[in-house]
Amino acid sequence: MQQNYEGGFRIERMKSHIPWDMAEVHSHNYHEIYYLLSGKRRYFVGHSIYDVEEGDLVIIPKNTLHRTNRRGSESYERYVVYFSDEFLEPLGSTLGEEEKEQFLALGSIQIPKQYRPEIRKILETMEHESGRNDAYVSLSSLCALGSLIAIALRYGTAVKSGVSDDGGKILEVTRYICENFHQEITLSDVAKRAYMEETYFSKQFKKLTGFGFSEYVSQVRMQQATELLRNSKLSVSKIAELCGYSSGNYFGDAFRKQKGMSPTEYRKKYR
Repeated sequence: MQQNYEGGFRIERMKSHIPWDMAEVHSHNYHEIYYLLSGKRRYFVGHSIYDVEEGDLVIIPKNTLHRTNRRGSESYERYVVYFSDEFLEPLGSTLGEEEKEQFLALGSIQIPKQYRPEIRKILETMEHESGRNDAYVSLSSLCALGSLIAIALRYGTAVKSGVSDDGGKILEVTRYICENFHQEITLSDVAKRAYMEETYFSKQFKKLTGFGFSEYVSQVRMQQATELLRNSKLSVSKIAELCGYSSGNYFGDAFRKQKGMSPTEYRKKYR
């Protein structure tokens, strides 16, 4: 599922008392910061999987497929911050494009214990500001976001992707899919790439990423298609071809099933 966020900034806080898995992989056209206050989660982001614990920060750049799943049966609490490039732009001259890209490429990092109260205070400030309605909300939220980015770049330490050898092979397959989605990709081909039997590969792929092989391929293609519909003047049939669909009609049916509207209707709505 690809979500659309037309505003510049939003923050959410959630506490779950039961194990919970995100229903489906998704992407959106804004950046996301996920901070785990308590509990444990597993986060699939692009071509990486992170076992996230208290004090870990996950940065998900825009248009990146991602999904979060349970680890064990414990409850958890988290903050999620959403922000657009346009919202961050006023920090451009201070932050710098290189530092911005460095932040967005951090993946998952752990914040040292001595700085976690400061991170929490910043997030609580953002949450408080989101409930206000005056001319200074954006300014205050932007300053808080800048402070959060500074702490992450200064003190964050990388969280290594905790996967087995089989898991590493499957993540290589996800990378291969994202680089070759325009071509025919079969279960047989990718299982061979991972040096696994097809049934075993399917089970391991589902176990590791949280969704099936065919679902993942479909999501990658659909993500690319929606980007082209929003940001190019290519015809729908050409977009279908570039995204690996065998025909324009098949693409139209698949798009309507997932988005609830035709590719042409989607383009008109979001352009």
